[in-house]
Amino acid sequence: MACFTVYLALISVVALPITLNATPIPWDAESLLALKQSFVAFPLHDWRDGDLSNFCNWTGVTRDNSNQSVIALNLQNKAIFGSLPLNFPTFTHLTTLNLSSNSIAGPIPSFAFASCSALAFLSLDHNNLTGTLPLSLANCTALKILNLSVNELTGPVSSSLSKLSNLQQLNLCENNFTSPMTQSLSNCTHLRKDSSRDRQLLGVGASATTEQSAKRGHTSTAGSLTLPSRNTFGAPSIE
Repeated sequence: MACFTVYLALISVVALPITLNATPIPWDAESLLALKQSFVAFPLHDWRDGDLSNFCNWTGVTRDNSNQSVIALNLQNKAIFGSLPLNFPTFTHLTTLNLSSNSIAGPIPSFAFASCSALAFLSLDHNNLTGTLPLSLANCTALKILNLSVNELTGPVSSSLSKLSNLQQLNLCENNFTSPMTQSLSNCTHLRKDSSRDRQLLGVGASATTEQSAKRGHTSTAGSLTLPSRNTFGAPSIE
């Protein structure tokens, strides 16, 4: 019996360092993989399942070195194809998300970005998004820049936008919205104003590159985007 007890003790001593040295998989790394797997095509080959400990070096990922949390995802023009996941992965500290200029189609899920409360910059422009604006955008109260332009979004502009009191730049042009949105922005007191009468409310404060403007046949001056005729209503300028 004494020998058996000593044997068990030795096993415990040998196994202990293995337990202490085990490295847990960072939560945000798993969220990144979940995001990748939600798309039909995601041609970023350095986003590998077997390389989770090195996720801070993956293309487009910026990490906070103090807590290993992902704070920015810049996946603009990366040939991503598919639709946004119904349950968008949780990124508690994410402040910047840029998925513009890809081939992302379908609706913006009802609860997309609901868990991204720190999000300050959201750009989904130049995709093929359809449907209406999700009410969950109201949860992104830290948003300062929102760009959903050049998609196929429809319906009324949600009044939930009024909860985005920190919003400074907004671009919803080149969509098919069906109603004015003056009241929807009543609480957005930081939204950049534009006094030009040939601009409409949906383009206020939205910046665009010269190349993008040329592709769509409209011009950009003073950092604001002129709305094309595709919009089905005319809202007054903010003054």
